[in-house]
Amino acid sequence: KLGVRAGITGNYVAVAQGQALIAQDLSRTTWISAVGVFVVLIVSLGSVIAILATVLPLLVSAVLTVAWAKFSVGGFNLITVFLPALVLGLGVDYSLHLVSRVMEEIRKGEDLPAALAVAMRTKGSASLGAALTTALAFTSLVFARSLGLKEMGIIMALGIFFALGSALLIGPALLVAAYRASQGRFRPRGLGYERKLFRPYRLLLYNRWAVIALTILLTGAVAYQASRVEFEFVPGELSPTTEAQRVAQEAMRALGGEIAFNDDFLIFVRGSRMLREVTADLSSHPGVRSIRSVRDLLPTELLRGEAAFQEIPIASLDAFLSLLEENLREWEGRIAQARNLAVALARGELVAATMGAGEIAAAASKLADSLFRLADAMEAYSPRVPEFLPAVTSMRADYEIIRGFLERLQALPPEEELLRRLVEVLPGDLRAYYYTSEGAYVIHLGLDPQYLEGKKLDRFIAWLEEKGYRYFGFPEVRLRLRQYMQRDFAISTSLAGILILGVLLLNFRSLRAAVVAAMPLVVGYTWMLAGMKFLGIEFNFINISISPLLIGLGVDAGIHVAHRVLEEGPGQSAVARGAAASTMPVLGASLTTMVVFAALLWANTPGLRILGVCALLGLGFSLIASLLFVPAALVRVERPPGAR
Repeated sequence: KLGVRAGITGNYVAVAQGQALIAQDLSRTTWISAVGVFVVLIVSLGSVIAILATVLPLLVSAVLTVAWAKFSVGGFNLITVFLPALVLGLGVDYSLHLVSRVMEEIRKGEDLPAALAVAMRTKGSASLGAALTTALAFTSLVFARSLGLKEMGIIMALGIFFALGSALLIGPALLVAAYRASQGRFRPRGLGYERKLFRPYRLLLYNRWAVIALTILLTGAVAYQASRVEFEFVPGELSPTTEAQRVAQEAMRALGGEIAFNDDFLIFVRGSRMLREVTADLSSHPGVRSIRSVRDLLPTELLRGEAAFQEIPIASLDAFLSLLEENLREWEGRIAQARNLAVALARGELVAATMGAGEIAAAASKLADSLFRLADAMEAYSPRVPEFLPAVTSMRADYEIIRGFLERLQALPPEEELLRRLVEVLPGDLRAYYYTSEGAYVIHLGLDPQYLEGKKLDRFIAWLEEKGYRYFGFPEVRLRLRQYMQRDFAISTSLAGILILGVLLLNFRSLRAAVVAAMPLVVGYTWMLAGMKFLGIEFNFINISISPLLIGLGVDAGIHVAHRVLEEGPGQSAVARGAAASTMPVLGASLTTMVVFAALLWANTPGLRILGVCALLGLGFSLIASLLFVPAALVRVERPPGAR
C-alpha cells in the first residue's frame, strides 16, 4: 500500500536458502529417478517378483551410499546432490543384467537354481568388470583440486561396490526365497525380446562393414567440433538463484554497484600516505578503468589536494572586502583624487616638455589620460554606489560565515587521522569493504575488459607483483580455477582411461576385444563434445565431472554386449543371438541411468541441468554404439582363423 517492498538478504540467508534448494533438488531428482527406473523395470522384466529382486538391492545400496557420504565427507553439496539418484540407476544396472539372464535361462528350460548359477557365472564377471571401470573412473576424481569433484569420487568409489554387492547378494537371495516359498514352482520367464530381435541383428550383421565404416566416419567428421569445447568458470550462472540473491542484486542495481566486487582487484595498503601514493601509481596503468577506496567518501578538498579548503587565503579576502567597503564610502573623494592627480601629471608633462625630457612627458601624458578615463568611469557608477554599499555589507556577513567554516576546516586533523575516524564510524559491511580487520586500507580496482583474461591479465598480475603490492584479484581466481579445471580434467580423464583400459584387458584377456568394448565410449564421448559445442555448452566446474563419469558409465554397455556376444561365439548367427539376448538388459540398464540424469533437467541448479544434458548426450550415443557397433565389430574381430 505504501509502495515499499522489503526483502531479506545476507550471507546467512543466502546459505540457508541455497541449502534448502539443494535439499529440494535431492528429493526431486530421487523421486523422478525412482519413478522412471520403476517404469523401465516393468517394460524390461514384466515380473513383479523379478522387479522386487531388482529394486530392493538398489534401495539398500542407496541407503548405504547416503550413510557413507555422511560419514566420509559430511553429506552432499551442490555437485554431489544427485548421487543418491545415480546409485539407483547404477544399482539397477547390475541387478537388471543378473535377473534378465536368470529369466533367459528359465525360458530355455532350466530351473531357477541352474539358471541362477549360469547368471552368476556369466554376468558376475561382466558386472564386476563394469563396476571396476566405473569405480576407477570415480576414484580418479579423488586427485582433483576441486572439493566437489573430490567428494564425488570419495562417495561413488565405494558406492559403486555397494550397488554391485547388493545386486549379487540380495537379489539372488530374494529369488531363492521366492523359489523355496513356492516349492519350486517359481519360474519367472520375463517378456523374452531376444527372439524378436534376432532377425534384425542378422540383417545388421550382413551389413556390418557399413555399420563399422559409418560409425568411424561420422565420429571422425564431428571430431573437429568436439575439439573446440573450451573451459569457462562462471559460478554465478551455475548455482541456484535464491531469493536472498535476487534481493541483493536489486540492492546493487539501486546503489549503482557501489559495493559489488564483480571483476575487482583488491590492493591492501597501510597508512593514508601509502594509500594516496599507491592510488596515484595505479591510476597511471592503462588497464585500470576505475579506482575506489575510503578516500572517495571524503571531498577531495579535505584531503590536502591542489585546491584544498585548508589553503584558501582567508586574510587576503578580509583585506579585499575592507578595501572595497572603504572605497565605496569615499567614492566621490576617490574620483576627485583621481582628477587632481591627472591634473598634476598634466602640469608635469608641460614641465618635462619644456626641459626637453620627451620620454617623461609622453609617459606623464599617457598616465594622465588613464586617470581621466578612470575618473569618468567611476563617475558613471556614482549614482549606483548607494546600492553597492548594502551588497558589500551582505558580502561581509557571508564572508564571516565562510571564514568560520574555513577556520573549523583548517582545525581538522591530518588526512591519516581523518580517514581513521571515518573508518570508525562506517557501518560494519561498508567498513569491511574499505578496511580490513588487520588495519589495512583496501583499494578496489576495476580493469578494462581487455585485461580480464589472457596475456594482458598475466602482464597486469606480473606488474602488481613487481611493484610489491599485496593484492587479491577475482579475475586471477577465475584464471587459476580454470587452470585447475583443465588440470583436473586432464588428470582424471587420462587416469580413468588408462585404468579402465587395464581392467578391460584383464576382463577380456584380449586386446582386440577390449578395444571393441571401449569403442562405444570413444564414440559417445566424441559425439557428446560435438553436441555440447552445437548447444553452446562449455566445460565448467560442475559438468567437468561428466568426463570421468562418462568414461566409467559409457563403457558398461559395451562390456555387457561384448561379454554376451563372446559367450555365444564368433559366427554371425551366434553374434546375433548374443546381441539380441543382451539388448533389452543393456537398454534397460542404460535407460535407468539416463533417467537419473534426465531428472536433473528439473533441478533448481542450472549447473546440474547442464550436467544432465551432457550426460544424456554421452550415454545416449554410447548406448547406440554399444548396440550397433560392438556386435558388428566382434563378428570380424573374434572370428577364428580360416572361418568364413
